[in-house]
Amino acid sequence: MAGTLRSSKSKVLCYSHEASASPIAVAWMDASSAGRAVQHKSHITLSFVVPAFNMEVYLGRCVDSLLMAKDSSDIEIIVIDDGSSDGTAAIADGYARRIPSVIRVLHQSNKGHGGAVNAGVALARGQYVKVVDADDWVSPGSLERVMAVLRSECGRSEPVDLLDMDWVLFLISPR
Repeated sequence: MAGTLRSSKSKVLCYSHEASASPIAVAWMDASSAGRAVQHKSHITLSFVVPAFNMEVYLGRCVDSLLMAKDSSDIEIIVIDDGSSDGTAAIADGYARRIPSVIRVLHQSNKGHGGAVNAGVALARGQYVKVVDADDWVSPGSLERVMAVLRSECGRSEPVDLLDMDWVLFLISPR
């Protein structure tokens, strides 16, 4: 996995919840709009960034859903406690103590949602990054499907830069 793009175009796979396991579209986008290439720092396939501000009611359900993968050896979960004044920090720390190989926590003064996301992305070691707000969760079937696709892509000489999923299946908000 080189740290630079191999061409001036980036490969994007698009999936729908109604589609089979194969992509419904493959698109190429200009690399200048895709942002800078990421130097991969480890064997992590997917980093979940979970920004959390006063989310003690929801955080457990969110993190539990991300831990439902049959194989979490190449997944990391980064919870960003964004200056919470409730029990969010204690819940996040409890997960990190129980599963330090998968879960990391950053405590910071409140920087807002964007600041929490940026802090998490800066810490991410995965080839791919997904932001999951603390009041959302991922269905087990969707998580397995996403991980299968991403793991397959990681083994390619030119993996996709972006996987676009139908958010209805991948993320289901409790609201």
